[in-house]
Amino acid sequence: MSILRLAFPLLCLALLAGCASTREITDFRNTSIVYGWVNMSEAPSPVSFGQALHLNPKDKYAYFNFAVQKFEGGYLFYHYGMDGGNYRLHNFGGQNCLLIFCSNTVHRYLFGEDSDYAFTLGKPGVYFLGGWDYRKVKTRFFEQGKFDFVKAKKPPTRRQMLEHLLKQGEKDDSKEFAPALGRLRAELERRQQVTR
Repeated sequence: MSILRLAFPLLCLALLAGCASTREITDFRNTSIVYGWVNMSEAPSPVSFGQALHLNPKDKYAYFNFAVQKFEGGYLFYHYGMDGGNYRLHNFGGQNCLLIFCSNTVHRYLFGEDSDYAFTLGKPGVYFLGGWDYRKVKTRFFEQGKFDFVKAKKPPTRRQMLEHLLKQGEKDDSKEFAPALGRLRAELERRQQVTR
């Protein structure tokens, strides 16, 4: 009887872990590439993850996880295969580490429900989600720390970001990923013509 008492909670945990997984994207023909940049220099930790919330999902997957990389004094965040629909930037997060030793505190920096953080993806394409600066908000002595995300003062150019995304994307030479690379190349070419 005691084995069943132990096995049941473990089985429940395994089922919950399966529900929290993300969907694998294998068809990039009808999806969009999204990207943006965030400066977290005032934040108490570096950033290692980010998410967008799908406001009207067609399936159980409401969150899309961004890839996040250090880039030009901040972090480039992107996703190569997001479905069309209405979204909102949801959060960024990370933890402090020293070599291989990381703190047990994971910092989450939630975006508010402000319309500044909302975006709509229509037909498949390449969408820029903006450049953002994390800013501390002054508080009273015993008040909990507060922050806000504001439009970035000096983000990298879109062209710089697109060149980096194309370089990253070219590491995947599968034919399934070819439509995403084609959209990236077309957008980069368009950007280069605009800046001439």
